[in-house]
Amino acid sequence: MGIISLLFRVIFENLGNFGPFWTSVGQRQPTAQLEFFFFNFENVWFSEAEEVDLAHLLKFKNERSLLIKIPSRICEKNPVDNFVWSKTKKNQDGTVAFRHQPRYMKIELFGTSVQSLKCTDLNDIFVHKQVFEYLDYTYSIYFTSSSGEIHICDAPIRKRLDKLEKEHIKTSILPMRSITHALKVANSSGIRVTRKQMANMARGVENVVYAKTGPRSKTSMVMVRELALAYPDTLWFQHDNNNLLTDITFVQVFEENCKIFLHSCPTQDQWNDWQIKVDSIKNGSDDFRKSEIKRILGQNPTGVIFPSRLNVDVTFNLGDVYVTAILGETKTFKTMASKKPRVLPLAYMLHATKSAHNHEKFATILKETFDKLQIPSEPRKIPCFILDGEVALENYPTILDTAAVRCDVHLLSLLRYEYAGKRAVEVAKPYLFGKMVNGKWKTGLLGVFDELTFQRRLKCFESRIDPKIVDWIEKNKAMLLESASAISKLRAGHLLQFSTNNANENFNAIIKTTVSKRFPVPELIRRLNSVFQEKHRECFLSALDGSEYVYFTLDLDGLSVDDRINAYSTAGLSSPCTLALNPPLRLAERFDLQKLYKEESHCANIQFQYELDDTYHLLDTTRNGRDKFIHVAHKNHNVECWNCGSTLPDFLCCHVIFVLCRLTQYEIDSYWSYQQQKTTRKQINAFPARSGSKISDRIGSKNSAQNHVRKIAEISSITVDTAPSPSSPTSSLRSVSPPPNGSFSASTPSAMCSTPLSSSDVSSSTSYRRKSDRSRKPIRKYTPSKRNDDSTSSGDSTVF
Repeated sequence: MGIISLLFRVIFENLGNFGPFWTSVGQRQPTAQLEFFFFNFENVWFSEAEEVDLAHLLKFKNERSLLIKIPSRICEKNPVDNFVWSKTKKNQDGTVAFRHQPRYMKIELFGTSVQSLKCTDLNDIFVHKQVFEYLDYTYSIYFTSSSGEIHICDAPIRKRLDKLEKEHIKTSILPMRSITHALKVANSSGIRVTRKQMANMARGVENVVYAKTGPRSKTSMVMVRELALAYPDTLWFQHDNNNLLTDITFVQVFEENCKIFLHSCPTQDQWNDWQIKVDSIKNGSDDFRKSEIKRILGQNPTGVIFPSRLNVDVTFNLGDVYVTAILGETKTFKTMASKKPRVLPLAYMLHATKSAHNHEKFATILKETFDKLQIPSEPRKIPCFILDGEVALENYPTILDTAAVRCDVHLLSLLRYEYAGKRAVEVAKPYLFGKMVNGKWKTGLLGVFDELTFQRRLKCFESRIDPKIVDWIEKNKAMLLESASAISKLRAGHLLQFSTNNANENFNAIIKTTVSKRFPVPELIRRLNSVFQEKHRECFLSALDGSEYVYFTLDLDGLSVDDRINAYSTAGLSSPCTLALNPPLRLAERFDLQKLYKEESHCANIQFQYELDDTYHLLDTTRNGRDKFIHVAHKNHNVECWNCGSTLPDFLCCHVIFVLCRLTQYEIDSYWSYQQQKTTRKQINAFPARSGSKISDRIGSKNSAQNHVRKIAEISSITVDTAPSPSSPTSSLRSVSPPPNGSFSASTPSAMCSTPLSSSDVSSSTSYRRKSDRSRKPIRKYTPSKRNDDSTSSGDSTVF
């Protein structure tokens, strides 16, 4: 054991109120102040050990002080013992009730400034510890501030991995192994490590082999073989000798959405002109850059020159496979609420493993689709691909020959969870992205235009941020300059420095709203297709001004049919002719878009022959023999194809579309009016309206069952004849017939008796008793006319 010339003196202020070093919400507790004075003083011995074990703690309990030092290479910043030096407790709503933690302070040892930790036990607030690192050791000083009993936990001290063990696991055990295999190797080497510890360390190792995680697979070989019959070209799977499914990959591309996206991309000439402009900005002076970017930003307030970016992300917990979705922006359609360019889902992939080979296959299929949909006269260029931090996703911009832009939020998350931690990232954030100084924005490390400026800025602040972040920046300098710096984003059409993939995150939330639980692959495919097709239908209806969420940016009012066809074709819509005919929204909502697109694609194969007697004679070049001669009749505001018959409301056949495009606007409107009247109400049968309903003495339907029930007592006055009837010995209600002249005389009281009938009189009648106990509105037999002479009775003398 070495001798350290050290003397510490503890001065306690407000010793009686010395409490734990914790702060509650909005209030700081009084604490003691520790002051250290150092001078030459020998015979201060620190016991050297590899850990603080139970024997050391018992010694501290008996002697009430303990001096111990542990080699720093195997020790944590705060050596582990059974005392609670830090703890956070939260309320039910997630807010912090209190936070108990050590305090950091600088102390000076022999002219050297070192960081010191001042700790207080949560359970015994009079137990304290001072920790600091000097040269190759970490020194711990245990002491008490009162004479209370020190409680030592009898449980064994939880063993943590030391630095050497962690380094050995990260460099020699985890690479090229799965977590399960690495755990077995570590345990066989004598390293006591848990699966959770191994998984946490694996996050910082790039070449760890990740096995499939989550619940057991629900997709069976029977399901996959049925899928292979429906999708023979886009489904790949493998199985073992026991016929158990081991791997599956499925790709689905929506060509209609890809076509809309591709028509929104800039042409190759526009892209080349922008690259020349960026080079001039890069080579110019700082004042020229600021003025030029400010001018361009005034022309593009959104900060995006080309709103046609691709986004890719992988989402989880939808089934026993991963789901990778690719989204594309389009400037032709905008979201109604935010007025931002609409994001359309272009394709998705289901894959059982996260290998780069699956993403290469997906990117290759997507490139083939874009090449097929390219416009020969004006080839389009995809501006950029926005990625998160996953390495396997870097295949997409490479295969599609476009720029890659990294999401800034994921860059910070990568540093926070896998390298430096939350506090270190918060300190480094303004140095990386910039900060506001005296009302003026100062760019950070990523706001550079060349490598020399990058190196100069890194050297200026590398001593102020965590060394792990500096090492990560130096290792990934090429990636940061190519996909995260200001010049890389400017080349991709981003005037603003910050970029995120919020579009993917929001779309993942929409998917998880529809796919509310895990499903096997066939059901997952069906639900994902439904979500993707619904997003396309919203764009289709918005072209007819029929969507609540999307609106079409082009103004087509007053244009002819041919002009509208050209406008819709420029937007990339797959049914420009049908949309140009301006079908009613009630009919358009019922269209089967897949059948409609297939029919409209055949319009290019139809030729007009002649018109005779309101009949159009056409020639279909895709057919042979007599079938190629098509006749379409236009009579009585209707257009009917003699070959295809009636196809509405599912779709319009290609022959009817061809003829409608040759008619006048009035004739087209008349055709739609006729079809609306024809399909407004579809009669099923001729049964009576009340057929199958229960016969009831109550007038009305089930919805009127809560109507007010009228009672006899609510009637003001009724008149009955109280004379006994010869046919019945008891009194009963009788109707009184009016005189021939249609009026009653006030001078003949014997003709009627105006005595009101009580409820007892009604109940006493047996010959007219109703079977139901419910009251019913009396039937009015006669109402005297209201004349302005003295011979008529008043309105109150109504007879029922």
